[in-house]
Amino acid sequence: MCLSAITWAGFDNFFYFFSHEDSRDAFSIPHDLKILKEVFTLEPGGYNRTNAFWKGQSIHGLIDRVAEPQRSQLKDRAAAISRKYDELSAAYQASKADNAIPLN
Repeated sequence: MCLSAITWAGFDNFFYFFSHEDSRDAFSIPHDLKILKEVFTLEPGGYNRTNAFWKGQSIHGLIDRVAEPQRSQLKDRAAAISRKYDELSAAYQASKADNAIPLN
């Protein structure tokens, strides 16, 4: 849904912090990958990040290309963001049985 919304909204590029695989592995939210597999028969990460509609770039990949000392500072900030997402994920996992969304 995110990729479709990005395309229909007319964005020609976007940056992402977590990949679909990260959502599945780190946060136990495999739904995007399951949808891509079931509907479009794409393996995890199988969509084109550069295509006729947009270019998607990983923030972590961009950080890796920055020179020191700024790279280390950005990696530290990214690690802090990841820790916060870990906390949010734990809260989601603890309460997801209470929602009515039929994603198993």
